[in-house]
Amino acid sequence: MSSSNYWRQITGSRISRRRSLGIASGAAAAAFLAACGGSDSGDTSSANGTPGAGSSSLAIKATDTSKQAKRGGVLNWFTTAESPNMDVSTANLSNNDKLLLVYNVLLQVKPGNLQASDREVAGDLAESWEWSPDRLTLTLKMRQGVKWHNKAPVNGRAFDNQDVLYSWDRVTRLSGDRGQIANVVNPDAPIL
Repeated sequence: MSSSNYWRQITGSRISRRRSLGIASGAAAAAFLAACGGSDSGDTSSANGTPGAGSSSLAIKATDTSKQAKRGGVLNWFTTAESPNMDVSTANLSNNDKLLLVYNVLLQVKPGNLQASDREVAGDLAESWEWSPDRLTLTLKMRQGVKWHNKAPVNGRAFDNQDVLYSWDRVTRLSGDRGQIANVVNPDAPIL
């Protein structure tokens, strides 16, 4: 189907009675919630007592509880999909968030603390990195002293560049998302 036929069909289709009732009830619920969030008492103080902030009492002030964390504690997490396994090579991009809690990566995005991340990149297995002048090649220097766990078959040996190449080769053969990232699979994909 050509793109012009697709958009013509989408914009020209009629809305069913069930769908229009769903849209109307969703709009009514949103209006009700918006009306319930305010106060007619004239108090403009926020939930934390700051005058003039005008925050709703429905909002909860974020607090930093990281100092209360302890080894062996519980991390509450939610997900929209069950991970079929913990194999990084066969995972799809939607399951990567869970795998990043378990495995190290070359580079990672620093998380935000009590706010959204500013998307700053930090090294994990890579100690440092630099872009070529044309911004097409990224050279990574691996962190020294990183070792695998002390179990067969890796037996505590040092992590090296061959491990990175092996992992990348495995991703290009097995990952469901390899066409989005691996140039060997898709010439429009970014990573060689």
